Amino acid sequence: MMLDKVRETLEINNIQYDGESDVVYCKFRKAGSQVKISYDTESMSYKVSTNEFLQSVNAAFSYGFAFAAPYIFDGVSWSWLISALSIFSGTIAVTQLLLTQFKLLDLKQQLRQSGIYLN
Repeated sequence: MMLDKVRETLEINNIQYDGESDVVYCKFRKAGSQVKISYDTESMSYKVSTNEFLQSVNAAFSYGFAFAAPYIFDGVSWSWLISALSIFSGTIAVTQLLLTQFKLLDLKQQLRQSGIYLN
């Protein structure tokens, strides 16, 4: 119904999606995070949710833990491995966050041409 234009735009861009009448869930390739697009009938507006706050907290925690690991695991010979894995995990979270935001900018631009503005 209200999200038909969104579904059409996702199909044109070969982005897989699923969802019900007022909600569409999509994922930008394998590296992107899941995006929720919904239509709010009370405010008559389109909403988008990317869970960017959780990804930012995850990245910050991973980087913080990477630099704290040598002090937490003092005397352990493999504490460098924990630090390296934490940096790798944080880098993946930041990459997912950036990739999702760039792809979402492109999708928002395409939807604006159809008269749909995502908030």
